[in-house]
Amino acid sequence: MEALRNADFSYGDMYVIDERGALTGPTFFARSEVPDVVNDPAEIAARNFLGLTNCAVDKEKVLSVAGEIPRAIDAVDWWLFTRLLEAGGIGRRTCAPVVSYRVHDNSMLGDGTNIDLVGLKRQTDVVLRHFDALGRQDSELCILVRDLRSALGEEPELVRAGLREAGTGGVWYEGLFRVARWLRENAH
Repeated sequence: MEALRNADFSYGDMYVIDERGALTGPTFFARSEVPDVVNDPAEIAARNFLGLTNCAVDKEKVLSVAGEIPRAIDAVDWWLFTRLLEAGGIGRRTCAPVVSYRVHDNSMLGDGTNIDLVGLKRQTDVVLRHFDALGRQDSELCILVRDLRSALGEEPELVRAGLREAGTGGVWYEGLFRVARWLRENAH
């Protein structure tokens, strides 16, 4: 609870485990640069490391800014913490992992290391609904994801190359944005 001192929420790293509860490798944050303090929604605009499982929140602060959660979104946590940061919220990272994050074949996101075209398509849908719920359909990041979504249908081999070259991994959606940026730089 030390991280909640002078903060509206705390967030911690997660041990990544398989269906049997065995560790699968490094912690969730190990493949990313996750800050010790987050107070700007831009920190989670093109990725997310704030989940309902790895965060503790000041309930009153969340209730005061959340409003009604849009029905169309899948990533409620991402939307909620974006709204909290937009309202001036501050989060602090804990000094150690706070939970185990179970990854299996049917995980919506997993740990981002084994993404394929189907998973990438599913993630683009989640991200586009997220931006839509925030009223950011015309943002550069949303346009980037829409371009990736189009390439998934029109140029799947180029997207596969992007997955190989840009790599996956990182916190939630980070690999998707890396691939989208790679496509923008390498599209014909």
